[in-house]
Amino acid sequence: MKKITFILSFVAFAFTNTIYSNPVNPKTEKQPTKIPMEIQMGIGRALLGSGDVITTQMETELNLKLNKYITLGENVTFGKGGWYDYRFTNYIQINSNVFVSPFKNNGKGDFRIGTGMSYSNVTDVQIIEEQIISSNVKYTRSIVDNRNTLGLNIIVDYNRTLNNRFIIGGRLINQQYLNGDINTGFYLKCGIKL
Repeated sequence: MKKITFILSFVAFAFTNTIYSNPVNPKTEKQPTKIPMEIQMGIGRALLGSGDVITTQMETELNLKLNKYITLGENVTFGKGGWYDYRFTNYIQINSNVFVSPFKNNGKGDFRIGTGMSYSNVTDVQIIEEQIISSNVKYTRSIVDNRNTLGLNIIVDYNRTLNNRFIIGGRLINQQYLNGDINTGFYLKCGIKL
């Protein structure tokens, strides 16, 4: 938990420093240019390939549009899934991505291709034995696997802007991790320009 808190703090500091590091020029006394930002939330499904577990994912993302072609993104993803009543998987991911808009982000439609780094914390619980001793006492033996790993994201993203402020879109993801985990899925997203 301390590692996750440290990483989240570092990401927040990096974004804050990037946004506010453009000081007022004393010669022209012009205010710094505002960097276009957007916040998006998404929900979707994914296949966590290490155990063939279908999960439901929820994502929160902050994007900084550097120009019409490049966007930086930071997101946190929570996932949960399982197989019937004997296997459960939960995970949290922290992702830092760079997106390229090959057809230019014109403010209405934005097709992006992205890549970046991912940190993942996965907890698998598998029940291997369960016995009912009496009507209100149950004996359960389980195996718990908790793993942390780094990986690479490959993302295809499309966003549509409505009323110059609201965003709807979709995303396809593929994440390859150093420990052999693979996470592949899709999201439906909505958001707002700040």
